[in-house]
Amino acid sequence: MVPDHAEAVRSGNAPYKVAHFGKFFGESLMSEESKIAIFFCNCGKSLNSRLNFAELESALKEDKSVSVIKEYDLLCTGDILRDMVREVKEKGIERVIIGGCSPKLYGELFAGKLKEAGLDANVVAICNLREQCAWIYKDSHVATKKALNLLKGTLERIKKADPVLEEEILPENRVLIIGGGIAGIEAALELIKLNISVTIVEKEKELGGNTGKLNSFYQAHTKPKEFIEEKINEIKKHEGIEVLADATVISLEGACGDFKARIKFKNNTIEKRCGAVIVATGFETRYPEATYNLPMGGKVITQLQLEEILSNRDKAQKIFGKGEEVSVLFVTGMTGRFSKLSTGTALKNSLLLRERYNNRVFIACRNVLVASEGLEKLYRKIRDEGVLIFKFENKKPEFLLKDGELFALISDYYLSSKVSEELSNPVIKIPCDLIVLEEEFIPSAGYEGLKEILRVNLDSMNFFQKNNVHFFPVESNRKGIFFSGSCRGIEEVADVIADAKSASFKISSLIGGKIIFPKERMVVDKGKCTLCLACQRLCPHVAITYTRAAVISEISCQACGVCASECPNSAITLKTFTDEGIIAEIEEFV
Repeated sequence: MVPDHAEAVRSGNAPYKVAHFGKFFGESLMSEESKIAIFFCNCGKSLNSRLNFAELESALKEDKSVSVIKEYDLLCTGDILRDMVREVKEKGIERVIIGGCSPKLYGELFAGKLKEAGLDANVVAICNLREQCAWIYKDSHVATKKALNLLKGTLERIKKADPVLEEEILPENRVLIIGGGIAGIEAALELIKLNISVTIVEKEKELGGNTGKLNSFYQAHTKPKEFIEEKINEIKKHEGIEVLADATVISLEGACGDFKARIKFKNNTIEKRCGAVIVATGFETRYPEATYNLPMGGKVITQLQLEEILSNRDKAQKIFGKGEEVSVLFVTGMTGRFSKLSTGTALKNSLLLRERYNNRVFIACRNVLVASEGLEKLYRKIRDEGVLIFKFENKKPEFLLKDGELFALISDYYLSSKVSEELSNPVIKIPCDLIVLEEEFIPSAGYEGLKEILRVNLDSMNFFQKNNVHFFPVESNRKGIFFSGSCRGIEEVADVIADAKSASFKISSLIGGKIIFPKERMVVDKGKCTLCLACQRLCPHVAITYTRAAVISEISCQACGVCASECPNSAITLKTFTDEGIIAEIEEFV
């Protein structure tokens, strides 16, 4: 009969005791004199109804390495944080365990404050007693027992933790911005305010991007052309902003703080060193003829073509100047990629045609996306002005060209589900003098090559992939490379500007002074490394190269642990989660 695994470990009958874990079972990494403090947070007195803190304290005091145990009502507040730091300093505490809420919420805050007391983050552990104990168990005894197990496991793990030393470098005080549209321009202006030099690489002969092609904004009265020209003029005033138009990036080497870019410019190849990179390549549009089954031209145009017409008053007067004799239909939501930008463009131009030319205006849409500043108000206004909106849900409109006349056949979702049964075919037939169709938004040309050069990820629609959609929307999978604007998904101008500000602020925090990074957080055992390159292939942050063994860039590494977990020969160790520490923690639950 095979003995229980935990019992085998305890009794010394585990076959891999010495061969696999080495010194783990023989010795502790922590000296006998080391002191550990445990601080409980009651989360505003919300946990003591389920957790018996007195019982936890009594059980944990049995461990001689625990010097201090204190309970606080709200540990994340300023005065109490200062009290905790003072306690650590005065008592000479070397390791700290915090029992409270999720480390995802306040882990960085606690680690940052305890750094003031001279403690490295690797010897600070957050034990989740709220979401994993108090909030999921109704029985106080069960919740307290689970909390004690978690705390004992964390205690054993932190005993074996080694501090991770830090190193610092002085980064290049320059940012390379790829793309000279509104996202790139706005980022450059923000960075120059922060005393960071900028090089803008634009593939076209002029700056401006898609913004200059618009006739108007729906969020502001400023004309897009005037807006972008003003920004370009501001760019020209700053000596710290270098513009390379009609240029492309052909390679990027190095790491955060010291990237080296090779750029093709005026039939020459030049090199630029920079501390960080912002990708602001924007988007392009294309007309998906197969989606609409309508040939472009004549009475069928796109939203961008309408913008061009409306920006020329004489041309627009000839087309729309006959008042209600002209019927215009806007169609959105048929390309499969919903966008507030398309919705806003259709709404603001339908209002313009009603107010300026008194045309008959209709909108056929799958859904009206108004979850943006000013769109709800604009939607209500066009309804008041007499614009008729039809919602077709999943049954797309059909278009009929007969005797030179163009008709749209729309099956309105509301009519088809709510009208009297007497109306057997609730299809609305609209004669159209002009149909304005939504274009399909696609990534800017050259995105595939740029992906390979920068070694960053794409999403399912081939836009550049955010590192984390909620927490790090402008960051990439590579430290020091950021995204701004519609290169990461279609955005309105206000969102693009917000992106530029966010990316600039993060870059300023990153390269505005010295870059401090952990040293030897990932350790490679060169004797075990067989150069199978599994770690290099799987590293999501492009942090691994190799010589005679794997070499991990300490500044690029984000300690995700993929390489350590996937190395077939266990040649890589993540100091934050060593095998010894994890096994020690698990044993407390057995």
